[in-house]
Amino acid sequence: LLEAASDLQMDAFVAARREHRTDATVIDRGLWMWSRHPNYLGELTWWWGLYLLGVPAAAPGWVVVGPVSMTFLFVCVSIKLMEDRQRGSKGEAWIKYTRAVPSPLLLVPPPINRRLGKWLHAAESGEAARSPLNG
Repeated sequence: LLEAASDLQMDAFVAARREHRTDATVIDRGLWMWSRHPNYLGELTWWWGLYLLGVPAAAPGWVVVGPVSMTFLFVCVSIKLMEDRQRGSKGEAWIKYTRAVPSPLLLVPPPINRRLGKWLHAAESGEAARSPLNG
């Protein structure tokens, strides 16, 4: 459901760009303001859900290879490649988005995302930063 909803939101965004109904270069609405890759999180939830459903049924231990492999591929390969490509093609809009939504995978409420992004940006640039939880 999460993957489908985020894919539908991305499809609507791409259509709006194609039809010149928006000049935004980065999707930052809906699930995409909670996570930079909610579709990947939805896919991983599916894989881990299948595994967890098999545990009570005494599935063999090796079946954990599926969700572990998918998690590794998304976290260590796909997200990095996608974000490098976005940084190159979207430039400053992408950097601004990553500051507003610093969570690449987990769903984080937008107000916390914004605070966390400001705090991380300040930490990266060496500025004194207050705790993200204290604002």
